Amino acid sequence: MTDMKRTFGRYSVLYKQKAGFILPFILLFSFFGCNNTEVPRELYGVWTTEDPKYTNCKMEITEDLIIFSKGVAHILLYSIKSIEDITPPSSKKEALYKIYYEDDDGYEYTLSLFYSHTDQGEVLQLQHQKQMFWHREDAS
Repeated sequence: MTDMKRTFGRYSVLYKQKAGFILPFILLFSFFGCNNTEVPRELYGVWTTEDPKYTNCKMEITEDLIIFSKGVAHILLYSIKSIEDITPPSSKKEALYKIYYEDDDGYEYTLSLFYSHTDQGEVLQLQHQKQMFWHREDAS
């Protein structure tokens, strides 16, 4: 019986040592795992809406910037820090992204939006304004 206790005790110590070695990597991966700085290509482009409140407004997404503009006089540029794909596994029709971005002063913002490809073309919908549809502007 004492041999079993010693053998079990030895494996217990080895297990604890391996767990102590692997645990920091698991924590590091879980902290950084889902965030990504690479913006999905389907989000690239200039997006406009037909909603009257946003006449002459555009939202542009590039590989590292998100730009909001109204006409040519009012343009706001923000640096994209990371993007997270939070699409529920059950969703087949639309993807849900959370974009983390900041201004020149370091203030951080978050924008959650849905992307879908419909019969009317590609559509973005802001999570907090799902009734509004943003369509990709044609590249001319």
